[in-house]
Amino acid sequence: MAEYYHDNGVNLFESAGVISEILEEGDARKAQLASGRVSTLKRTKRKSMKIIAEDTDRIPEFQDLPPPTEETITDSSVEEILTAMSRDKENLEIQLRHMATLEEMVEMDAAHRSAVCVIGGTNQILDTFKRFLDNETLATSSCWIISSLARLPQLCETVVSAGAISLVVAAMKTHSSMAVAHAGCAALCNIGIEEQWRKQLYNNGMIESALKAMKAYPEEEWVQYTAIQALQNICNTGSLCPGVIDRGAVKTIVTAMETMSDHDDLLQSACWTFSCLAFSTNDECRARMCRQGAVEAVVRVLQASPQHKGVQFTGCSALSNFARAESILPNMVKYGCVDVLVKVCSTFSSHQGILAVTYRALVLLAVNDDAKQQMCDLDVMPLYQKTLDTVDEGPAVTEAVQLNRVLSKKEQSCCSIL
Repeated sequence: MAEYYHDNGVNLFESAGVISEILEEGDARKAQLASGRVSTLKRTKRKSMKIIAEDTDRIPEFQDLPPPTEETITDSSVEEILTAMSRDKENLEIQLRHMATLEEMVEMDAAHRSAVCVIGGTNQILDTFKRFLDNETLATSSCWIISSLARLPQLCETVVSAGAISLVVAAMKTHSSMAVAHAGCAALCNIGIEEQWRKQLYNNGMIESALKAMKAYPEEEWVQYTAIQALQNICNTGSLCPGVIDRGAVKTIVTAMETMSDHDDLLQSACWTFSCLAFSTNDECRARMCRQGAVEAVVRVLQASPQHKGVQFTGCSALSNFARAESILPNMVKYGCVDVLVKVCSTFSSHQGILAVTYRALVLLAVNDDAKQQMCDLDVMPLYQKTLDTVDEGPAVTEAVQLNRVLSKKEQSCCSIL
């Protein structure tokens, strides 16, 4: 499948610095989390997934831990549990009890996660998963354990090499269960953080599994959110994006954006996914996404969450990448893109990252005469001047100057802002 490259696009894959600025803390770890890493939370009482953006200081794997070695493992409890499991491999009750204990142990403790891999427990856990694949409870615990282990990049290879991807996908096919769907999407999401595993995920049914979960549980916000994050990670590899569109992801994500319209983290992830898809495909794919409601969905999100920096940045980035397809510019004008982009410029008048992608979208839209006229009618001169006066030299100023040049070329320049 061909990989498409374009000039002038907003490449979200390289925007960690901007994302960390949006999250206000300047913390690269939070930028990494915003790109799609899912923390395993309590199975039945998952607290708000805002832990992803707020509580990272207490998540051990983001404290620059060294690669695990036998010398770093001092707690023998993991080994004792695995030994007990090996004695009664066919006893489901014993396996369920010990797998549930392991799930809790590896959830928030990096030392326990490391211990599982160092002493060779990964294969044993996955063997148990495979042996009792038909048991919903054990499958759920297994998926959460895989999700926890995959949160440490140095452990992810061990998990994948042991066959985790195919087992998670098989469990999601086997069980019509919200618990398995949620845990499975979390496991696939965290594996997909590492680029080297995305093609394997793609080839082994990850896209289909995530979309099936979203369609089966449209009202379950954490299934929707975790599945979209898993899709977002896949879309960070541009060559896979056309296939994601072919498999029907766009309509499913649009539906989730409509259903979960008050879940800003989900909306941010959805907009990021659309921006990745629009960046890495061609005009035909962008037009197809537009016909499937992606542009309208992004506009609605920008209107509904006007103060959320992450939503505004990713949404405007998506519109910028959609606007590279001239054939859909009339539709984008009809859907209100110009108006919403100008409002974003006004609201975030000193934010370098948001202004840069928003002005870029306006520059591309200005190829269309109706869009250009709307910009004239909305009088962008004060915004342009404020950007020059208050924002340091950088992408925002560069794009603002380019927009001024484009608008100034209009015949009978009713909107020249020079």
